This record gives sequence, structure tokens and C-alpha cells, in this order.
Amino acid sequence: MLKGINTYGGGMALTDDARLAARVRELAEAEPPQSTNDLIKRFLAGYASRVGVSPCGFTFWGFPLQAAASLFGHYDLSRHVWEKIRPLDPFPRAYRRRYSNAQAILGMRGLAHLDEFNERSRGHAARYTRGLADCRSVRTPRVPPRVEHVYYQYCIYASDPALASRRAIRRGVDFETTHVDVCSALPLFEEFGAACPGAEATEGALQLPVYSRLRPADVERVLGVVREVTGDLAPLGERDAAGRAPFNGTLHAGR
Repeated sequence: MLKGINTYGGGMALTDDARLAARVRELAEAEPPQSTNDLIKRFLAGYASRVGVSPCGFTFWGFPLQAAASLFGHYDLSRHVWEKIRPLDPFPRAYRRRYSNAQAILGMRGLAHLDEFNERSRGHAARYTRGLADCRSVRTPRVPPRVEHVYYQYCIYASDPALASRRAIRRGVDFETTHVDVCSALPLFEEFGAACPGAEATEGALQLPVYSRLRPADVERVLGVVREVTGDLAPLGERDAAGRAPFNGTLHAGR
């Protein structure tokens, strides 16, 4: 499980405007319910994804593909499976289905264990932060004062993220890039575009696995690989292998 709670779809609207809340509820309840077949397909697809991204599942499909690709350059093959940013007119059919009771049950069961899941993720993150404290080529997340992170992601900056990622996949560890789009650079928002160096720098951030189901041994293995593949990289603040000056701002943890 990558996120604290996963109900295989669905969303939530929060507002302190009673009239707006009533209108949102009215629109949601007007959507057609999901059929039994739709739910079965949704849960099977979600389960397949969960197995596929697990350490064991990744060993048999993701690792061979990405290790082979790393011989020719830095390629993030996972980008091809994520949903593309696009206009919502027409509204996608998959978005127009009422949230089911079965999904709500999963959510309620997850809520009962959410504190436990978050605590495990924080423990994994703390181990990474301690273990990388002396790595001059890596910047770890900073937790702002009076904030308690849930670490949906644990993102680091490296002085040469592409090289670090290529080296890591050959050792069986996948450093994911951040799966977010820089809104200021999207054609969809071109009329609102502006220079956003902090946001643009996130394209070079690397994700370390931090989800709650990781075992302590998994965390130690990832930590060892990070130290191994970044040990001879230039310290942050110097130019990387491509001659680019890295981002020198502050990276915040989580979302």
C-alpha cells in the first residue's frame, strides 16, 4: 500500500459553506451507481497494481525492464502508466460513478488503522533521514516546525539524480521520480504560465519507498543502496554531470 488509505477510487469535498455542501451532495447523488461488474473490475485492477508494485512483483517485471533501459540512458518507464493531464470537457466516464458502499467499507476499515500506518511510515522516514545525514550529495526532506508529516512520499534531491537512479535500478532498487506535473509548464494552463523554479526543480526529485508495509530490512537495503550510488557524486551546490546547477532551496517532505 503506497498511501495511508486506498479505496480504489473516490474523492472528498470539504467546505464550511452549507449551501455549497448541499449542492455538491446533490450532484454526487445524481450520478449513476456503479454496477457489480464495474466494482469487480475496479478491485481486480487495484489488487493487480498493488501486487505489481510490491517488492516481489517488481522483481519479475519492473526490474528487468528498467535495468535493461538503464543501459541506454535514464528512462522513467512508469510515466507511461499514469493518467495524463487533460481538459475535463467532456468529463471522463470513469469519474461519473457514485462512490459505492463497498469502497466506503474499505475506507472505514483503513481509518481504524490510519494512525498505525502513519507511524510506521514516519519511522521509515526517520531512518532514512538519520542514515543520510552525512551524505553531502543528498538533501533529505525538512519537516517544518509544528508539523507532523504522514510521508505519502519521501523525496530527496541528489546532485546527479539521473545517474543515481540508473545505478540504483541495477542494484534492484527503483528510485521513482515525482509523479506530479508542473502546472506552470502545462499547455493546459499556458495563459497562466510563470517562472516557478521551485516547482520545476521537483522534476529532479527522487522518491524512496516509505510506505507502511515495508519491513525494517527493506528500509535498510534501500538506505544502503542510496549511500552506495551517491557516495562519489558531487556535493550539492556544485554543478551536476550535465553542467546544470542544482536547486538550492528547501525540499519539504510529504504532501
